[in-house]
Amino acid sequence: MFCWRHSFTSSLKTHMSFCSYRGNLVMFQSEKEKKKQLSKEDKKALQEEKLKQEEKYMWAIVDGVKEKVISSFLIAFSPVT
Repeated sequence: MFCWRHSFTSSLKTHMSFCSYRGNLVMFQSEKEKKKQLSKEDKKALQEEKLKQEEKYMWAIVDGVKEKVISSFLIAFSPVT
């Protein structure tokens, strides 16, 4: 009997072995270091800008009433190791 799970996982492992995320890791680490070196005022300004961009996703209109979204609307990715 043919098992699709075995063929899928073996082909996925083969295809994923050719992937390299080293460039992404280096980029994220350099951005993290840049953020650490920012002054307190710059960090606060970045946070306020981020809040302004996310403001439209923080509220929902339910039955004609504007309500704050309780659950997280951001996608959290697992860290690349």
